[in-house]
Amino acid sequence: MKPNAVLGKLYLIPTTMGDCNPMDVLPQTIKRSIDLIDYYIVENDKTARKSIKGINPEKKQSELKLFVLN
Repeated sequence: MKPNAVLGKLYLIPTTMGDCNPMDVLPQTIKRSIDLIDYYIVENDKTARKSIKGINPEKKQSELKLFVLN
């Protein structure tokens, strides 16, 4: 493997605690990341879908690929 080879990136996306507008407490870079990402490793798929929908309501839930890591 070359020392400069790019294998991929891992983004850690936080979720909010409680019912609040996520964009009131999360930086805009989180929304931009969610706009571009379709593959997620999550603890709970239902919570992850709700969080993603709260940040980007236009994102099609059917296009998301969620892998549960328990």
